[in-house]
Parts: sequence; C-alpha cells; structure tokens
Amino acid sequence: MKLSDTCAPHPKLLKVVVMNDLHLVAPGTAAPRMDTAFRFATALKSAASRHKDAALCIFAGDIADQAEPDAYRMCDQMRRSYPVPQCVTLGNHDDRDVYLDSLQDTVTDSNGYVQCAKDIKGHRLLILDSSEPGELRGGLPPRKVEWVAEQLANAKNVGLKV
Repeated sequence: MKLSDTCAPHPKLLKVVVMNDLHLVAPGTAAPRMDTAFRFATALKSAASRHKDAALCIFAGDIADQAEPDAYRMCDQMRRSYPVPQCVTLGNHDDRDVYLDSLQDTVTDSNGYVQCAKDIKGHRLLILDSSEPGELRGGLPPRKVEWVAEQLANAKNVGLKV
C-alpha cells in the first residue's frame, strides 16, 4: 500500500508541477548534449502517471534551446498529452516573437508577454515571462513590474493569498 492510498489530499493543498529548461531542438536536429525530446516525453509520461491530480503544470522557460519554431511546435504537441491545466512562460533562451508566431493558442498578458495569473484554491499564482531580448539572464522591465503590482493588488482585493 502506498501512502497516497491511505491519505486523502488536504482540500487546500496546492499541487503544481513545474517543468523548466527543456531546451528542445527542432525534430531531426541533434541536441548538443542529450536527446531533450526523449527526456521531455519521459517527464510527461511520469507526470501523467504520478501527478494527474495536479492543479496546474507550468512549463517555465527555456522551452527551446535556440528559439526554433519547430521546437516550440513540438513542445506544444507533446505537452497536450498531459491532462492537467497548463501555463507556458518563456526564459532567456526563448524568443517571444518566434514563439508567438509559431503557435496558434498562446496566452499573453495585456502587454503581450507570455505570462499569466492563475487563481487556484484561494491562491493567486503569477507565472512570469523572463525573456528579454538582449538580456542574458532575462529581466523585469517596468511594464512587467506594473503587471505584477496590479495582479497582487487585485488578488488582495478579492481575498486571495499571494
């Protein structure tokens, strides 16, 4: 018997799966260090078998290694197999324009950043796009900081924890 068989989850427990630094390359392209598509497929399969009860899965940046459109499309196709709500955001290896041009169903904020706010079980989660052209480590320009401040103020006004 597993522990999960004997204990019901607490109603306020917030289970979030985070997958980051996928560094996918376009299909048919050799990855520099490892088969990133195979590793991502393995992670998705594991998450589907162990964490299908998660409230959210965040794909947290560096989706593609070289911001290749086919790598973004492959990620989008592969992640559809994971049956939980999802949010994608970008990191310093990603290119926002290429990502947005490559896919049909993307989520952006009012400023065009690939980021979102999710309200789950009385909490507000902010998933931030850290991709900034010319910035090696990403960044938070004033428009992103303003968005965060607005989201936090709104969450407080409606009684959510942040």
